[in-house]
Amino acid sequence: MICTRCTKRRSKTISLIALICFIFAAIQWFNKPFRTTITVQREQSKWYLPIKQQHQSAVKGKKYDIPAKTVISGYIKDLEAVRHLEWDPFSHLTSYTLKRSFHQENCSQWAVVTTINPPTQAIKQIEGLEDWCLVVVGDQDTPDNFTLAGQRSVYLGVSEQEHLTYRTVQLTPWRTLSRKNIGYLYAIQHGAEVIFDFDDDNKLNSGSKLNFQEVFHRNPNVARVRGNLWNPYPFYGFKDAWPRGFPLDLINKAYTSAPPVKNVAGYGVERVGAWQLLSDGDTDVDAIYRLTRGIPNITFSRKFKGTRLPPGVMSPFNAQSTLFHRDAFWSMSLPLSVHARVSDIWRAYMAERLMWEAGLGVAFLPSFINATGRNFHKPYFDYQAELPLYQKAGILTRYLTKWKCQRNLLKECILQLYIDMFEVGILEEEDVSYMVAWLNDLSAMGYVFPVMQNNQRWRKEDWRNIRLCVQFNTNFPLLEENVNSTLKLLHSRYTQYFDRISYTGPIPRPYYISKDIEYIQCNGSETGYFQQKCIVAHLESFPSEEGYLYIADDAFIDFSRLSKMPLDKIWIQEGQRYNITNANEFKGWYWWNSEYGYNSLIDHWEKLPQSMKDKVAEATGSADIIRSNALADFVYIPQVSRKKFIEATKALAYEDPPLFCEIALPIIADIADGPNVIPLEECLLWKKRRTTSNLRDSAVSGKCDVVHPFKLTNTKERLLWMEQMKALEEEWIS
Repeated sequence: MICTRCTKRRSKTISLIALICFIFAAIQWFNKPFRTTITVQREQSKWYLPIKQQHQSAVKGKKYDIPAKTVISGYIKDLEAVRHLEWDPFSHLTSYTLKRSFHQENCSQWAVVTTINPPTQAIKQIEGLEDWCLVVVGDQDTPDNFTLAGQRSVYLGVSEQEHLTYRTVQLTPWRTLSRKNIGYLYAIQHGAEVIFDFDDDNKLNSGSKLNFQEVFHRNPNVARVRGNLWNPYPFYGFKDAWPRGFPLDLINKAYTSAPPVKNVAGYGVERVGAWQLLSDGDTDVDAIYRLTRGIPNITFSRKFKGTRLPPGVMSPFNAQSTLFHRDAFWSMSLPLSVHARVSDIWRAYMAERLMWEAGLGVAFLPSFINATGRNFHKPYFDYQAELPLYQKAGILTRYLTKWKCQRNLLKECILQLYIDMFEVGILEEEDVSYMVAWLNDLSAMGYVFPVMQNNQRWRKEDWRNIRLCVQFNTNFPLLEENVNSTLKLLHSRYTQYFDRISYTGPIPRPYYISKDIEYIQCNGSETGYFQQKCIVAHLESFPSEEGYLYIADDAFIDFSRLSKMPLDKIWIQEGQRYNITNANEFKGWYWWNSEYGYNSLIDHWEKLPQSMKDKVAEATGSADIIRSNALADFVYIPQVSRKKFIEATKALAYEDPPLFCEIALPIIADIADGPNVIPLEECLLWKKRRTTSNLRDSAVSGKCDVVHPFKLTNTKERLLWMEQMKALEEEWIS
């Protein structure tokens, strides 16, 4: 007789053993690095045949193994090279001449689209625009009877494309967004100075003329944010939203949508290469947004100017409504090996990085485009197609921000980046081969690539050549313990970025300061009233530095925001503009009525050389207007302005009675660098506003270059300062 109880016990034991074995096997499997096999498929072409014969790695069906590091909690920190090409793409950059196949007339303004539909409303609208030419690139699924009515319109059907002599034609797969590349080349070959890259479901708003001259001649503001990414949607009125391709780990970070700042000369991007025209209605968002929040219906705010991205800042832009200037035509090629929902985003990020090398940038503008009534999409299928964006957009932008081109020609930098994108697993070998053909076709058409620029973008290694000057206003002997503790804290943090650091205070060098720390006594710092004297002391004591960053000991500096600033310009808070001939303009300000205020200013102003007054007038736009009342807790002076800054200080605000620093420094900056001074965003939290919560909010917001004051002798504020400095170090990828 079988014991039922024994049978149940035995069954439970077997089940438990099986579960343990399964868990053990799972642990072993997860701890073992895994490999993903990628098979490269490529269409045959006569042009590519010699490369295939010379390099076995290029034959059809070649497999590349991509070893993946063990992933902890689903997080991959950085992209790394995991494979290498076995042939040299640079050796295939050749010279030849392309002849036109048809449409001999030139046109300076071209719109390019690909479609599988009959002519849509968007296409018909572009056809109806004066002074615009249109090229529609057909596909194998485009209706056979597709026709265009406009005299300046060209339809490239299957047979027309096959007769084109571009080497890229044979490499461009059918039924992909990359068929657009053929249209770009056609427009470039036929005289394009600007190209409108659009989708067949992105319509013009009623009455819009697509005036690219108006767009490209705008003077946009500049995005200055913490980190590398700027989200334009919240700033232009689409709250809690993000463009397709924006890294998901940043969509809830408020600092990514910090308001732009006023543009001045010297931000490092004087020319806009591409304008992303933000489309109203069903604007471009990813499938996660559509699945969780529905179809958007937004009208972007027109009350703000366009916004330009400076070097070091990125944002995804699409192939649905973007204007490209001729200087940026080289950046238009869409990758072949990824889905259409990914292709234009990878193009955008790579283009932005390469534009930094050419002195170009991307700008965003609420515009005359409306995407209401898009072509039918199933969000879940889009979600599957967009998985690479969700998984890799963040690590790709971090990689690109750190990426460096070691070559001297932009054409070679473009190819180098594509090779590197293959090696880290973002693109495939076919994309590298295609880029060789794309660059060769551009050269064969006579396209001239922009000259590489000496980009003045601050990287961490650049800080090593800048002197950091830290000012204490405290009487050291009275607060020996607190000051020594604060100095050690500051020094431990700042030495991570700076090799050259010096401190200044009102008394001779205190005995308790370490011998390896540089210290300068400055009689202007005992009260913090005359900091211009202490700045000059540093400039004269260390005359050979590349730049001088002068900060108060109780300031929180958002180094990540400052990494977007040019190193060859003066930085200071903008302050306010006042008429120097009107003594009552500042009447409500205590310092204006003090002995170091208006009367002292007038006394020194009358003795000021006319050439210095002219520089102030150039900066303010009037001989009677000065900038004043600017916080003086943070100033940057480049080596190129050092001598002029010293001369201006000694002429205006050095002799008794000296000027109060917040009156003097903005005027000194204008004398030294005229209209090129970069305005800082300084957040002052004084008296009742200086609470721990307000300090934290200001530091976290990413909207302030400087937050002042953080009293580091206060335990709560000291801990908060340390917390925010650590957060910066973790978030800032440079």
